[in-house]
Amino acid sequence: MNTDLTRRRLHVEKLERSSPLLLQWFLTSVFIETDINVQQGALFCDSLSDKGPLILGQNARLAECERLLLAMDVSLWCGDSPAGLQAVVSCYSLLAPLIYHQVVWEPMVQVG
Repeated sequence: MNTDLTRRRLHVEKLERSSPLLLQWFLTSVFIETDINVQQGALFCDSLSDKGPLILGQNARLAECERLLLAMDVSLWCGDSPAGLQAVVSCYSLLAPLIYHQVVWEPMVQVG
C-alpha cells in the first residue's frame, strides 16, 4: 500500500485565467466534499478509528488533508482569509486524533 503524500500543486496560469467566482465555487466544493467524506468515513476529531483497520482511517484522513492543503493554497491565491482559516481548522481536526495518540507516521509528518 502506497502511503506517500503526493502534494498537489496549483497551476498558476490556470488560476490567472479563472474568475474569482469560479475559485470560490471550487473552494466551496472542496469543503463540501471533505465534510461528506468525514461523515461517511467517521473521521471525527474525537476518535482515532471507525473500528476498522487503523491504517485505512489514517489514509482517509491524509487524503482529506491533501484536499484541504490545496484549498489553503487557493484561498491564499484569492485572498480569502476565512476560507483559509476553515481549511486550516478542518485539517487540524483530521490530524488531532493522530497527534493526541502520538501516531508517528511519515506522511502525517509531511502534512505538519
